[in-house]
Amino acid sequence: MFKLLLYIILFLGIVPALLALIKKCSLGSIAPFVYLTAIGAAYEAVFSLFLEKNSAIWFATYDILAFLAILYYFYRLNFPKMRLLSLIFLVSFLATAGSIYILKYDNIFFKQQGILFLLNILVFIFTILWFWNTFVKMEIGSLWKEPDFYYISGLFIYHATTFMLFLLSDIIIKFDADKFFDYWILNIVANFLLKSFLIIGVWRTSHK
Repeated sequence: MFKLLLYIILFLGIVPALLALIKKCSLGSIAPFVYLTAIGAAYEAVFSLFLEKNSAIWFATYDILAFLAILYYFYRLNFPKMRLLSLIFLVSFLATAGSIYILKYDNIFFKQQGILFLLNILVFIFTILWFWNTFVKMEIGSLWKEPDFYYISGLFIYHATTFMLFLLSDIIIKFDADKFFDYWILNIVANFLLKSFLIIGVWRTSHK
């Protein structure tokens, strides 16, 4: 049952990209993240679940690519101060990734946590700025019709939900392994919400 649930969540990760291709709509700056999500979902379904291969290296690679894709998305939104902030986050990312991978840490999950922490901060700050600028300028008539509202909301909800889970995953496995599945349900729910918001956002984009 749990494995079937994972397959459903992974399938939902492919749907936004398929919808964009079927509708032949231009996704703009969110495109790299949408297609990365689809590739990641397909990889996990085949290699992690079906073939049961160790995917730790892939997850680390995905986190790096996701950071760059999400940074690119917010950068292209082009709100005041976002270009400077994007540069600050890019430099911070390069410094973090460089220091983590130059130092010889054997635990690949520790390496991931540095990138994930920076990615969470990026999403939180840019989400607040986007909503602030949106309500101050009042340039958007209805948020419900705005694709970026769904993309940003999905990203924020996902990262807000999984923030502590990923940062403390090693500790949970070490000291409370029997209940790790209960904690991981949060990740499944957050993934479902993120994919759902991406699907709605792509659908809205196709109808603009």
